[in-house]
Amino acid sequence: MGIACSTTVNGKTYEFDFDDQRIDVDATVDSLILGDLWHAIKFAHGCQNGVVYPEIADGEGLATLGTGVATFLTVTLFDNWEVNTLKSSGKFEVGGGNLIRADQADPFRDNPLITYIAFLSQAGIATTVEIAGENVITGDIAEVTALFDEIKGVGWTTETLKAIYDIPAPAGGLTAQEVWEHVGRTLSEGTKDADIDAIKEKTDLLAFTGTDVKATLDGEEVVTDLASREASQAFIVKSV
Repeated sequence: MGIACSTTVNGKTYEFDFDDQRIDVDATVDSLILGDLWHAIKFAHGCQNGVVYPEIADGEGLATLGTGVATFLTVTLFDNWEVNTLKSSGKFEVGGGNLIRADQADPFRDNPLITYIAFLSQAGIATTVEIAGENVITGDIAEVTALFDEIKGVGWTTETLKAIYDIPAPAGGLTAQEVWEHVGRTLSEGTKDADIDAIKEKTDLLAFTGTDVKATLDGEEVVTDLASREASQAFIVKSV
């Protein structure tokens, strides 16, 4: 039968093969949010070709426990259903919940060229962050902590990063905080220091020919060294 149903959720394409019991995920997707997959599965359940087949999966969770905290989403695939990335190599991550099979088998289609990574929540609690008015699931606390540790790098701690931020300025210099606060400033925004203003005022008076400064003498007295005067005299004598 081949692909019997296709849908797009948040820009990601999911194709469902009901005979092969396979969910193909677009090759452009490196990190899959389980909530998106669950929305796609619910659509496939109700599509014209899908209604005659048994259910693909069941989902449970996302009960609100407090502001920004909810029970984790768990999607359980039935029968032999598997998630199959169309990527040809690299990593494929699934986060934002637990993806499992009802028979405890691997929920991913076997592919030796792909490294599948699934973040499972032992506590079953998800945290959310509000971005542009939308609550986005970021994973359980352990996952977020692990990601932050990876960003900091080996040997870095929250305390060491804070210590760098608080390093006092050297004589006549800036603190790390002041340097970071200057990022993005331009000379046209009026946020520069007086010294930069003064430099810009002078450099704006210069005229260039290619990479050379173009200058003229307007009656100014020019003092040259002995070598220059002797060279000029030799040139005049030769010309005569």
